[in-house]
Amino acid sequence: MGRSRTLALRIGSMISSHPSEKFNYSVTGVASLTPYTSSSLKLALNIPEPRIRALLIGGGFTADEAEDARRVWLEYSRELMSEQGYHGKDLEEKARTWGTVVYMYRGLVDKVGGMEGVGEWARGELEDFFNKQPL
Repeated sequence: MGRSRTLALRIGSMISSHPSEKFNYSVTGVASLTPYTSSSLKLALNIPEPRIRALLIGGGFTADEAEDARRVWLEYSRELMSEQGYHGKDLEEKARTWGTVVYMYRGLVDKVGGMEGVGEWARGELEDFFNKQPL
């Protein structure tokens, strides 16, 4: 999810062009949500097939928008896990561990030494999350 489609595709390309031993990442879509609304994100999350396992949020979004996107993501994950037959405590656990949200906050570009660093940082965040999950 990015304010700039071009920039979002560039970061997506950086992430997907360097597969790890365990994971191959691909960009299934870019949502240029301007203005950001919860309902537009919910709609965007339900379009890709196969279902996405991670949402990357660009630095053009505020911390409040990123937090709201995390809430929408958890609702999305719960719906998917419910469709797969999970209920109650199992549904909550599976929804929290099924996928992740990575917020590439304002100032990250400077912190990691440029745009290439953002791609590496985001890929590292994804690998940290998915390495903790059962395959």
